[in-house]
Formats: sequence, structure tokens, C-alpha cells
Amino acid sequence: MLTYFPTLYEDELLYSWFARYHVHSANVSPKQTMKDLFETTSAVAVPDLPTQLKEVYGRIMHFDIMSLDSLILKHTLFRYYTAFQPESVRQNVYQAMVTENRPGAIHMMIGIAASVVKEWKFLRFCPTCFKEDIQNKGEPYWHVSHQFPGVFTCSKHGDYLCDSTVKFRNPEKHEFVAATKDNCPSIFLQSSYSDTTKAFLNMIVRQSQELVSSDFLFTFQGIQKAYQYLLKERGLSNINGKVDQKKLAEQFQLFYGKELLSAVQSSVSYENPYCWLKNITRKHRKSFHPLRHILFIHFLSESVETFYKYASKEYYPFGEAPYYCLNPAADHFKERVITDMRISLCTDTRRPVATFGCSCGFTYSRRGPDKVEEDNFKIGRIKQFGHVWESTLYKLVHVEKKSWYLAAKELQCDIGTVKKYATRLSPNKEANSEDSLIDVTTAKQKEWLDLIRIHPEKSVTQLRKIAPALYAWHYRHNIKWLKVHSPKYK
Repeated sequence: MLTYFPTLYEDELLYSWFARYHVHSANVSPKQTMKDLFETTSAVAVPDLPTQLKEVYGRIMHFDIMSLDSLILKHTLFRYYTAFQPESVRQNVYQAMVTENRPGAIHMMIGIAASVVKEWKFLRFCPTCFKEDIQNKGEPYWHVSHQFPGVFTCSKHGDYLCDSTVKFRNPEKHEFVAATKDNCPSIFLQSSYSDTTKAFLNMIVRQSQELVSSDFLFTFQGIQKAYQYLLKERGLSNINGKVDQKKLAEQFQLFYGKELLSAVQSSVSYENPYCWLKNITRKHRKSFHPLRHILFIHFLSESVETFYKYASKEYYPFGEAPYYCLNPAADHFKERVITDMRISLCTDTRRPVATFGCSCGFTYSRRGPDKVEEDNFKIGRIKQFGHVWESTLYKLVHVEKKSWYLAAKELQCDIGTVKKYATRLSPNKEANSEDSLIDVTTAKQKEWLDLIRIHPEKSVTQLRKIAPALYAWHYRHNIKWLKVHSPKYK
């Protein structure tokens, strides 16, 4: 049990806290500090994912500090590196940080050691934070938010971060080194990135800090599903999940620019079969660096705070059923009554094509996806007008003797279509129009009586639900007969 331990500062690395203890205690030897903290001189000083923390906590918990869990979550890079890892990996890393003395094993476990995105060679600091810490705290310290890979700017001030002279992986593995004026020189080189690139760099630090501020429990399956949904929604993947990799690479590079992607070690190339951007859109069999998830999520117009909601979301390029019937001759025109919808791929554009079939016989298609509410009322092609539309056309032209123009206006189609179908419905121009109408009526009556025979126990309301278009036809053209031959009138 120690008799003194310094106050832990906001956004301070545990490494920095332990280093300040070494300075405050006036220990001459780093080994003595290791002995004080870990009861062994073989413990390793690790900046990002320290180990044997249960041992340290047992020696300082009487100082009324936060819980060990809070120390790990808020003052290490645990959340940053495990946000996109499976729960089993998170648990293993957490337990290793609490009890084990094998920091190298942890880095292997989460893929840091093999990652193309390398950590910083030196501990980093913000010159403005450094001055403010001395003014407000009396001493500087190493900040968690300054050490994220790919982070160039301070989230608080927007200043470019600077390298100290303290190596991130100190060759002296058993030594904690505190931030000082000597190892954080005031003379530094200012980076000269474009304003566009700096805006992206500021986004990266904000999103990186968000990862360590909250618990984001993503799964490989959830990550993959969310990416699939967002890629489809943005037209970068077809409905079957096939990604247009060339289009994706072009748009991704255009969005960020080569300068930014090179700076954060995440350049992309469509020609490279092993390009990380291709792999991150496929089935996740391995983890990807958090920085690359941040880049991809932001490109897809989302953030780490909103990304999780797409893990369980299904993609409907034309919305969810029921869909609108767009048959002007139907009494349910522009009402959501269609449940029969099939999706195929356009052979030219690879975009989804929906075919909507209504019980009134009207069948139409359009190319999607629908983006605004008005798209619901668009028709790309009418595949079948159906019996309700044809019956109405017959009545308008052959019974009511309306002109081609008026019939076309009422049915919202061109005159050529009216002529074509009117001729088809009355091939014998000398035939009595009333006889032709009788033929249609007879067929509809038989259809209704057959329906009653098949469902003798059903009421007229139930029959109407089974065959709404048939009921609507009789209601409009044969109401007296319908009343006589409907169950509820018997």
C-alpha cells in the first residue's frame, strides 16, 4: 500500500499518471517505481494498453479513486482498439490488461502488431494543451486523445500535434517517462496540409475520441450488415450485395483526396486485389484498424455514434409493403393495396427494378431505388392493364360512346393506347356493344359465384377482402345483381 499518489487528470494516460508518480516520489531508479506499483521489476511500461493493472489498483485504491474498470475505459486506448472487435476479443484483452504481464500478446490479439496503419513513433503533445496544463495543473502530462494512430490535431484547440522525444515503445521497457519541457520542445514544425485535409483530420480526432468516450459493441456480423445496407442505399452495391469496387474506389479517393489518405496510411487502389477498401466491404473474417472504420463510416455519411443502428436494418429499395396501385380505373387508385412486388436487376445499369402487381390486374414496373416520396407514384413501364382497366375502357368507349381523347384523359394514358385496347376488346366493329358488355358481365358473375362456392362460410365482407378487384367491378357495374348474389343479402 502506497502512502502517496498524484491526482489523475482528465484525458490522462495511465502511463502518464504512473510517470508523474515516479517524478513526485523522487525515486532515483525506475525499477523502484516498478516495485512500488507492481511489486516486481519485470513489469513493462506500456502507453496504450498497460497490463497488471489489478496489482497497481490494489496498491492505490485507498486514495478514493475511480474504479479499475473506469481507469481502463477512460485512461487507456482499450475502447479505441476494441470497439470493432468481437465480444470474445474484448473480454480477453480486458482480462489481460487486468491480470497479465504480456503486453505483446494483447497487441497480437487485436492485430496492432501486423497492421499497416502504424502507431506513432513518439508520444505526442499539443503545444497549447502543454502550456495550459502547466498553468492550470502545475505540470504537463500525456493526453489519451493525442496518441491515437492517424490523429494529427488536438480535439480541443485544433492545433497540429507535435512529436516529443520520448519513444512510444521505449527501449527502456521498465521506465515510465513523464512529459517535461525538455522532452516536449517548444520549437516544432508546423504541418502544411490543405484546409480540406485538415477538416478531415479534425473529423478523425473527434471520431477517435468518441470511440473512447462510449461503449460501442459492434460485432463482425453487425459491421458487415451495416456496411451492406449503407452501400446499397448509396448506389454502390446492388440488391444482391455485389459492390461496384471500381466506383467505390473512385468515389472514396475523390471524397478524401490522395493527400489525406496518404497521411493516414490508408491509400486505395482498385487495381490492388488486396486493397483494404475492397476487403472491408466483404465478409469480415478479420479485424480492421479503427482508423479505417472511421474513414469508411464517414464516407458513407454516418458517424460511429449512428453506425450501430444499421446493424439490424433491412434494405428496401422501394420501401415496405403495401405499395400504391396506380391504376386510374380502380376505386383504390393511389392507395396502398399492393402486396405482390418482385425485384430484379436492370441489365444495363445494375439498378433494382420493381414489378408491382395489383389484384385489379394492373401491373407496372419502375427502376429504383426510390429516394423521395414522389418516386412512389412513378411508372417506368405498364406491363399489364388488367381486367378493371379494360372493363372501364370498354364502358367509356363502347357504352358511353366517349371520344378517344376523353377516354384517354380519364384513364391517364395516350390516345394510341385507348385505340389499341378498344379495338382489341371489340374486334367486330359491327357487333352490338351491349352484347359484348353482357359477355364481360357474364364472366364476372361466374367468377363471383365460383368464389362463393369455394368459400361458402364467408361473409360478403370476407369475400371482398379475398377478391377486392372483382367485388369493385360488380359494385361499379353490376350492383343490383351483386346484392342479390352476396351472402349477407340471403
